[in-house]
Amino acid sequence: MKKRRPELLTVNRLQSMMLQLIKKRNNENLSQKLKVIHSGIPVTLVPLDATATIPVTKEFFDIFKDNQLTYEAKYCYKSLVIAHDTTFNGQFLKRFSIWDAFNAGVAASSMNNFYRHDGENEFAEMKQNGIHSGHVQTGNQDPFCLVKGGTGRCEDGYTKEVSGPEGVRVLVAANAKPNRNLSDTLDRQFFTSLLDVLTKPQNSGRFNFSTRYSIDSRLVKSDWMTMVLH
Repeated sequence: MKKRRPELLTVNRLQSMMLQLIKKRNNENLSQKLKVIHSGIPVTLVPLDATATIPVTKEFFDIFKDNQLTYEAKYCYKSLVIAHDTTFNGQFLKRFSIWDAFNAGVAASSMNNFYRHDGENEFAEMKQNGIHSGHVQTGNQDPFCLVKGGTGRCEDGYTKEVSGPEGVRVLVAANAKPNRNLSDTLDRQFFTSLLDVLTKPQNSGRFNFSTRYSIDSRLVKSDWMTMVLH
């Protein structure tokens, strides 16, 4: 019997295989996401439009600098300093917002207020909306996206508000809430809460090798002061 020669992978063939794999993964991820959204569990959406309403102000930056009372606060402040020092043309205060931290804060507040049906949130103005995510394009010639004699109709996963039956009812954050304390230097309620949590010593974690690497006792007993890493 003749042995089959191994297939030679050309650059085009490799690119085609990679695109097929990416398309498969995208479809699988979208399918799982849709299952979660349509499952009926409460969903809170924090769009970029909302996170853009909580930019880092000079007042927040300066107060944060003077309140690095825990390792966590020092780490977060130094991360901000790196972003500040590497932002082009000194545009940090105009372009940088507390995106991810604000997102986490809104999510935590939504979970704490789960029993309330009005969608009240400590850090963001909320509204009830129907949303729908557009079709994810699977390639340049995706037949769903091609419209004869017209422009394409794919929105590649873009989430938009809808009022029809295809929409899923969710809570949507509209904008960051102003500080309830009008005499406070910080203009957003989330800034106050964030610094309060980060700077309290009782909230500071303590790194412990024995709990994080309990499986391998050599890591706990090693003399890290004399060890040389290669």
